[in-house]
Amino acid sequence: MSQQTRIAYLNEYRAARAKGDYDRAISIVFDAMEHDEANPDEPLMPEIRGLHQPAAA
Repeated sequence: MSQQTRIAYLNEYRAARAKGDYDRAISIVFDAMEHDEANPDEPLMPEIRGLHQPAAA
């Protein structure tokens, strides 16, 4: 997955969450899980999970 595609994917996820479109957000998460299964060397789920982690102080 190119860096631009990766960024677009994460932005789409953020936008879906911001709009409250949880069906779309869940669909994106499932797609990310399938991507990670097919491409274990370039996982996407850790980045999605990181969007919900509080920043370290």
